[in-house]
Amino acid sequence: MCRSAVIDVLEVIKGNDPNNGTKFDNGVAFASADFIVADRMGCQIMGVDFGNVVYLTYCENAGIGQGDLSKNKNHRSCSCKLCKKGQNA
Repeated sequence: MCRSAVIDVLEVIKGNDPNNGTKFDNGVAFASADFIVADRMGCQIMGVDFGNVVYLTYCENAGIGQGDLSKNKNHRSCSCKLCKKGQNA
């Protein structure tokens, strides 16, 4: 059985809610066989501290997936519009 996570960040809204957030046309979609890696990349793109996403750190600590991108041999640096502009920090 093949399982994968697909993340679509073509258009994103940064902020607390869609009504008051700022829209960005990002133009990125990606997939991973490791859903923790996929969500970790989503956090990076959105500028969310991965360590503050409790369910993801719980899953990583339980050995369900890998949240440290430096340990993922298939990871490449993100080149999306938000990361290039430094808005993900």
